[in-house]
Amino acid sequence: MIKGIIKAYVYRLRKSIRLIIIYSVGLGGGIILLAMLPGFFAPKAYTPQTQQALETLAMEILGAHTAISVGAIEAIVSAIFSSYLASITASVVASFSIANLFREDRSEGVFEVLFSAPASRREILIAVLIYTLLAAFIAEAVVMAITSIISLLPLYLLGYLSNLGSYYVELILLLGFAPPILVSLISLFLNVAAPSLGNIRTGFGPGHNLLNAISILPALIPLLILSLDPQIGAIKIAVYTDIASVILVVILLLLLPRIWKEESLVRS
Repeated sequence: MIKGIIKAYVYRLRKSIRLIIIYSVGLGGGIILLAMLPGFFAPKAYTPQTQQALETLAMEILGAHTAISVGAIEAIVSAIFSSYLASITASVVASFSIANLFREDRSEGVFEVLFSAPASRREILIAVLIYTLLAAFIAEAVVMAITSIISLLPLYLLGYLSNLGSYYVELILLLGFAPPILVSLISLFLNVAAPSLGNIRTGFGPGHNLLNAISILPALIPLLILSLDPQIGAIKIAVYTDIASVILVVILLLLLPRIWKEESLVRS
């Protein structure tokens, strides 16, 4: 039974794959370009403290002992930022995918049909998680491909790419999985336990509501910390993010089966 449910959800995902890719390309490429342009064309846009912190971080990553160019600093910062951006994009797609799935399945009575099939609560939960994580990781892969080209090409041309390689890969691996999985579980939990949060608007676009905002918050906090104090180190922040994410994921996996009931899934 579970294979049939998963196939049905994957088929639904195929219909929205183009929109996910377009969204990911636009968001990833646009933000990375906006992040790089000030440093190349208006380096004085940064405060002296921020500029010094970014230069120190870049020199530490590259193992350089002498000053490096502004272009190299911007490229390195953008490469680091792209790892966080990919994680955030995957988290946004995960949260929005779950919200849309619950809205459609509740309004169309899909959950009632699944429970009468019969399908167990566990099978439905697994199918929804697979659907969500597939959407999230597709978005993440697209963003990583686009932003890597934009941010790593200047480093290659400047001769710094070999110095950044292992650091960049480590950062991608640390941020690529735990935060999107955590956001997916938070969104699942809130859509079941407190669906009314989705009715509280936080913006004018679709999906801009309090439920999605709370779900995505854990993916935004690490980038905010890095932006406020770059000297902490991107890897250290990513490691702490993973530790916190794993702890919260375990807690949510213990809580979700307790509230994942038919009466909770069909209500809006």
